[in-house]
Amino acid sequence: MSDAGLRARLARLSRSADSRAALGLLAASLLSRVLGYVRELLMAAYFATSAATDAWLMASIVPNLLIQALSNALDNVLIPMLVRIKEADGEHSVARFAADLFGWLTVMGAAASALLELFMPVIIRLLAPGFHGHEYRLSIQLARIMVPLFLFWLWRAVALGMLQAAGSYVATGWTQVVQNVGRIALIVILAPTLGIRAAALGFAAGTAAQLLVIVPELKRAGLLHRPTLGPFNAAVGLFFRRAWTAIVSSVANTGGIVVDRILASTLPTGNIAGLNFAIVLVQVPVSLVLQAAVTPLFTRLSTYQARGEHARWARLVRQLLIGAAVLMAAIAVGISLFSHPLISLAYSRGAFGQRSVMLTARLVPFFALGLPGTALNLIGRKAAYSRGDVVRPARWAIASVALTIIADLLLIGPLGARGLALGTSLGVTFAATGISWPLWTGRNPYPLVSQEAPEEPFPE
Repeated sequence: MSDAGLRARLARLSRSADSRAALGLLAASLLSRVLGYVRELLMAAYFATSAATDAWLMASIVPNLLIQALSNALDNVLIPMLVRIKEADGEHSVARFAADLFGWLTVMGAAASALLELFMPVIIRLLAPGFHGHEYRLSIQLARIMVPLFLFWLWRAVALGMLQAAGSYVATGWTQVVQNVGRIALIVILAPTLGIRAAALGFAAGTAAQLLVIVPELKRAGLLHRPTLGPFNAAVGLFFRRAWTAIVSSVANTGGIVVDRILASTLPTGNIAGLNFAIVLVQVPVSLVLQAAVTPLFTRLSTYQARGEHARWARLVRQLLIGAAVLMAAIAVGISLFSHPLISLAYSRGAFGQRSVMLTARLVPFFALGLPGTALNLIGRKAAYSRGDVVRPARWAIASVALTIIADLLLIGPLGARGLALGTSLGVTFAATGISWPLWTGRNPYPLVSQEAPEEPFPE
């Protein structure tokens, strides 16, 4: 077989593997979203748009939104590095790098968990300036139940990154399924007696239960390594230099939600919960369809970069941008037109009565405006990370948060919670335009990254 024929066959096999992985992830994502809907339905039925739900959502900012943002940042930096190490130096270097990384993250994660537990009253005071008395104390208690899982999320990020770089996506999809099962079980069992504390305990139990999927998959793939704690080698040092910038970007990308909740804590009770239930519904198309497709393609984009196949990389990125923009714009229109029946159908159970439906439904169109931007922002960031660029996503994420804060402050007066939702959409659309425009027009925004890539040091 000629070299051209061999390359064509390998390309077909790669596309076939990506399709199977995407379908598997889509199936797991669909089940996870169904279970996630059941979880949100239970939360709505038990607690609706109440002070308890507001306290839970503020408490979850640190252990849920920010920790997941941090683990996603590590994942985005890790996969391109693992692919490159494997291409350049082989599996033995991957094993050494992973063992060192596990060791250092264990030390850092344990220290961070202790500090978060100690300073949680100060953190909640900063995040929820409008909370006082019982709401304030309850938020601290709920956050402290979940914070010890900080270390687990670091381990999870490294483990899933290793599996994805090796072409295994089983754990990536099914960990969320296991987590939702654990959260649902404890809400059903404990909510009648423990109230909203059942949500925090369910989050802890569901997160820990993900080990049931991750550990066997690591063993099967031969990637279960014992952590070591030696001096920083060149690759580990490079990882942490890139990771800090990616963490800033990833945390900033949750900034819209965080800012909304901080400002909503000054609004009447129920607005924090209404914002949450509305954005959960609006984000379903991104989490269910787009992320399932992009996850395996991120490994392929990273492989194109490692092999210097820049034209194929650019073509795939443009295809993703065009498809996502068209699909999400159409979905946004539909969600906006039918916001009231969708919210009623999704949540109208138990304590979630007509007041809660009206409060939540009026927010949906304002969040839906940002749906195309959310999709383009996701693809633009993945494209940048696949080329080793962590600076560009961070710059646009920070700019997005700045615009969101300005818009929120200007709009919260005349529009209330709807102004917060609109401010978030404006911020994410602004970031999406900046990060994806060069990719959309076919220009290469990463010339220095691709030129310097061969100079990166990796373990011998």
